Amino acid sequence: MEDTVVYPIVVHTRTDDDYYFVEIPVINGMTQGESVADAIEMAREYIGEMAVDFAHDGQELPESVYTLPEAKEDEVVTLVDVNIKEYIALSDNRPVKKTLTIPYAIDRMGREAGLNFSQTLAEAIQEKIQN
Repeated sequence: MEDTVVYPIVVHTRTDDDYYFVEIPVINGMTQGESVADAIEMAREYIGEMAVDFAHDGQELPESVYTLPEAKEDEVVTLVDVNIKEYIALSDNRPVKKTLTIPYAIDRMGREAGLNFSQTLAEAIQEKIQN
């Protein structure tokens, strides 16, 4: 399996709606975005999600395709790349045992409040990463 796949996408730029329709021909996928840039990012996410689904089913995505279809009027045709190994790893939610040390007072207050320390730590790490 390739670490990164590259596929052509077709973004339809003429729209009467508030979104841009995207085709991913290699995997028969479709998605949309609020702008051309958002549509390209949504195509990446779609391909990444497909990689996760395929991995869970023991399948692989098609090999990279570097040739672009001819763009028609009101279309943007481009290549997108997705690091599928990274995408699959980020979707892995298996619990991992961690040993840590916290101040006694915080431990006591947390237990008295009925906190789930694993959940609280995971949420705090996720929030820290996003900020």
